[in-house]
Amino acid sequence: MYFEFLNNSGFKRIIDFKNQTSDFGLYCTAGELQFYDGITIPTTAFVANQYVHLVVTRDSASEDVNLYVDGALLGTFVDSTQLGVLDVSNVMNFFQDDLVFGGEARPGNIALLKIYNTAIDGATVTANFNDLEKTSAAIAFTPDITSSCLNGNVFNFTNNSTTTSTVTYNWTFGDGGVATTNNATYNYATSGNFTVTLTADDGAGCIDSVSASVTLFDNPVVNLGADTTFCDGFVLTLNAGDGFSSYLWQDGSTDSTFAVSTGGQYSVLVSDDNNCTAVDEIDIVVAALPVVELGSDTTLCFGSSLPLSGPAGMGSYLWSTGETTELILVNASETYFLTVVDFGGCTNTDSIVVDILPELIISLGTDTTFCAGDSLVLDPGASFQSYVWNDGSTNSTFTVTTSGTYSVSVLTDIGCAATDTINVQVDAIPVVSLGQDTTLCFGSTYQLVAPAGLPNYLWSTGEVTDTITVTSSGIYAVIASTLAGCSATDTVDIIINPELLISLGNDSAYCEGTPVILNPGAGFTSYIWGDGSTDSTFSVTASGIYSVVVTDAFGCSATDTVAIQIDLIPVVDLGVDTTLCFGSTYQLTAPAGYPGYLWTTGEVTETIVVNTTGIYDVVVTTPAGCTAVDTVQVTINPELIISLGPDVTVCSAATTVLDPGTGFASYVWSDGSFDPTLTVIVSGDYSVLVTDIFGCTATDTVSVIVNQSPVVSLGADTTFCGGTTIDFDAGAGFVSYLWSDGSSAQTLSVTAGGIYGVTVTGANGCTGTDEVIAIATPLISLGADFAICDGQTASLDAGAGFTSYLWSDGALSQTINVTLAGTYTVTVSDASGCINSDDVVITVTPPPFLELGPNQTICAGTAVVLDAGAGNFNYLWNDGSTNQLYLASTSGIYSVTITDISSGCEATDNVSVTVNPAPLVLLGPDATVCFGTTVTLDGGAGFTAYLWNDGTSAQTLDVTAAGLYTVTVTDAAGCTGTDDVEISYYPQIPTPSVSQVGNTLQSSSPTGNQWYAVPGGIIAGATGDTYSPPQNGVFYVVVTDSNGCSSAPSPDFNFINTSIGTVANAFVSVAPNPANNFITLETSGIADTKVAVEMIDILGKTVFATTVNANSRKQIAVSTYPAGIYLLKTTAKGFSKVNRVVISR
Repeated sequence: MYFEFLNNSGFKRIIDFKNQTSDFGLYCTAGELQFYDGITIPTTAFVANQYVHLVVTRDSASEDVNLYVDGALLGTFVDSTQLGVLDVSNVMNFFQDDLVFGGEARPGNIALLKIYNTAIDGATVTANFNDLEKTSAAIAFTPDITSSCLNGNVFNFTNNSTTTSTVTYNWTFGDGGVATTNNATYNYATSGNFTVTLTADDGAGCIDSVSASVTLFDNPVVNLGADTTFCDGFVLTLNAGDGFSSYLWQDGSTDSTFAVSTGGQYSVLVSDDNNCTAVDEIDIVVAALPVVELGSDTTLCFGSSLPLSGPAGMGSYLWSTGETTELILVNASETYFLTVVDFGGCTNTDSIVVDILPELIISLGTDTTFCAGDSLVLDPGASFQSYVWNDGSTNSTFTVTTSGTYSVSVLTDIGCAATDTINVQVDAIPVVSLGQDTTLCFGSTYQLVAPAGLPNYLWSTGEVTDTITVTSSGIYAVIASTLAGCSATDTVDIIINPELLISLGNDSAYCEGTPVILNPGAGFTSYIWGDGSTDSTFSVTASGIYSVVVTDAFGCSATDTVAIQIDLIPVVDLGVDTTLCFGSTYQLTAPAGYPGYLWTTGEVTETIVVNTTGIYDVVVTTPAGCTAVDTVQVTINPELIISLGPDVTVCSAATTVLDPGTGFASYVWSDGSFDPTLTVIVSGDYSVLVTDIFGCTATDTVSVIVNQSPVVSLGADTTFCGGTTIDFDAGAGFVSYLWSDGSSAQTLSVTAGGIYGVTVTGANGCTGTDEVIAIATPLISLGADFAICDGQTASLDAGAGFTSYLWSDGALSQTINVTLAGTYTVTVSDASGCINSDDVVITVTPPPFLELGPNQTICAGTAVVLDAGAGNFNYLWNDGSTNQLYLASTSGIYSVTITDISSGCEATDNVSVTVNPAPLVLLGPDATVCFGTTVTLDGGAGFTAYLWNDGTSAQTLDVTAAGLYTVTVTDAAGCTGTDDVEISYYPQIPTPSVSQVGNTLQSSSPTGNQWYAVPGGIIAGATGDTYSPPQNGVFYVVVTDSNGCSSAPSPDFNFINTSIGTVANAFVSVAPNPANNFITLETSGIADTKVAVEMIDILGKTVFATTVNANSRKQIAVSTYPAGIYLLKTTAKGFSKVNRVVISR
């Protein structure tokens, strides 16, 4: 082996003979080349980076192993282990580590390797070494690169050999490729480690070669996957894979992964440890998420519900309630979530917080009672947006002054409502009237009555009942009060007069008719006699006891009684006028016991008997000669006659009625009956006794002969097959026959079912009748023609018990169901083979027309009239009402069913009514403000229109006068809301005036003062009606009342303190005023030499200050100052003054 060892440091394997269990070989360590089994090769024999000729031989017979280096034997050892033998169990490694025992190898280059199957001797070894030195010592080549990526660079091999003879070069590239050029270029088709060998052949048997390794690396493979689509909001991580040494994405980033959140084309360039690269691209589409918007969080009133709706057209819906529909209705406080998935698989979620407020409860208090004249303020609470009382008022409180039931409905700022009711009883102040002062008669008692039914009374007598009785003169008072404590009082003066006396005289006797006058005396205001008469005197006409009650002007009465005896005139009574029956007599009787009687008949007895019609009277005379008369009329009726008619002969089948006539009080027949008439059915004599209203009677008799009517029989009712003939026989022996069809034969033949009758006449002229029912079987009836409603089904039933059925539509069942109009016929047969048919006409009635119209939206407080249409209908709305018209005033779905009364057909329709709440407008509470204040009323933002009671239409209204201001707002739905507020103004405070008393300023107002200096403003603590300035100057005062309202400032007052010293004739003028560009200040009469000048703006800031000569004229420029009001203050010794200057532009 001819080899080059590239490094001799450390422990380095050069050649290793090994089998499966142990090895030996050549190695170097610490600069020495050693061989297994202790052979040491001098260091000088082994030079790094130079080629060495190494030969190892083993003689199998002697088991000697010889080691030759560069042609010379360096050592021998005995190998009895067969380790040096190359066979299937042993492997020879060159410059490669033992894989079992470890160690370390270093690379080298083998230029020549020869293996012999026999041990060569030393001479051969030396010869081979010498030949190698001659021809091959300088064989070498250089690759331009030792490694490359597949399909990358082309390898260029440069032949660096130097030889002493002409040689032929052969290249082998390790993958089967060859070349014979001096230099070689080669492109590998596959990856791997390849040994490139250059062989030089001089043609004389001297061949040498040199090899080098080159490596072709596989290009890395990177795969970002297929183009894809994902949902917005999702981040897709593109992974180029592990194991690469570098990454470069399209945006310059260098991580192995790349997070994608937007659509586009993405690419990555990867490099491996061999600097081989690969690229992949991927197209990403980001699909938009479905838009889910449940709206803003919502607060609802107690009992309300809220529809929540997801976006339409999604693939699926999932609510936090578990529902999976697009729309749900919620009515509980909760956070609701909706997750939707569109048909592309993208999902999105939204949530809404729904807060159901607790039930709103208000209270006006318990039912109560108070006294008339007082009032009760009902207050449901002050925190509500609006109030509506039962009278329509909208204040937050309600003042009650009368009895009644009061209710209020309140509305919060979010539209929640509550109602309460209170019964208020206003107790009337009792009306207590004891009447006028009263004068009573002697011995009288007087009842004083307070109004009944009250719980409390207190009289001046101490009594506590509603009524007291007084018997003595005095002033009486009562206090009456109700349960509510309402009370009233009254007094009355009672006077008791002395006793009143009268006399009618002594008892007396008189004859009847003699005048007797009773007189109790004159001067009384009223008289009441025993008979009730009220004259002042009484004329007596009969015996008796007479009394009178007189009353004087005070209402006092007195009474007296007297007995009067009068002989009476006889009482004659012949009774009432009398009517008598024909042939009767009547006895008239006068009163017994009198001595004299005289009748119109001339008779003088007490009793007479009369028997003729006439007027009878009698005169009766008493023993005293007193007479009396009476008259009576007696009437004798004519004779009463009745008739039952002549004797008569009748038939037994006929009815004979005996009638004596009407108008009698009673009837008695010979058979004992009492009816007005008598029905005769057998022969005989019949009589009747009648009595009229006067008790008069009459009688009559008649003879009746009853002949026997013939008897005819057609037999029992019978049944036969329809379409055949059946005969009926009335029987022989009769004079004549008359059938119900008009025929007159003894017999009748019929073919149809029905009722058949016959009347026969016998020889005595009497008739007999019979009838029979003939039933043509089978009997079938579909009933009367009828109508059904469109859409209804009618069931036609031919009846049970038939053996076959055939309908006009071909059906063979007992019943059929029909829905169309038409004539339906059925033919049936029974067990006897009889056939019959019937038909019925069915009419289909269309449903009544019903149209409630489109869904409607109205405003709160209004209503929409739903009309179910006029007609002969019954109406039924979903709330049970039954009118044609329905007044809908609340949100909801209203449905009605109308029924046509004539046909029974129905129609139903419904309509949705949405009630938009009235816009809530709040102008605030009534207010009283200071005079001159402008109050801005605001109708609130967000409305489409405003209308104030002055006709303006802005959102706000500036108020400068007292009054009631009303605004009506209109929202986007066209609904209106109204509120009003009353603005009042406190009276204007009079403008105060200031005067100087000595060295003190005096305000015209005794209170509420605040003093001000000009300039300088408010003077702290100066709030009295007087103020003593510490220096001269200009001052004014403002008065503020208890309402916080302030007056206008008083006129400026130029205060001069004489103790400070003044200039009596001092004068300051400013002109022009108003000024534009300049003013001229003129001073005179000032004792000082200089005058300080200061100009102050309305904010109190000094804008200009200077000193001028006193008693001079000075022009001051003001063109640079803004327009406005300024104070020009001039000050000198003993003098100060402020002038107001107006600068205009």
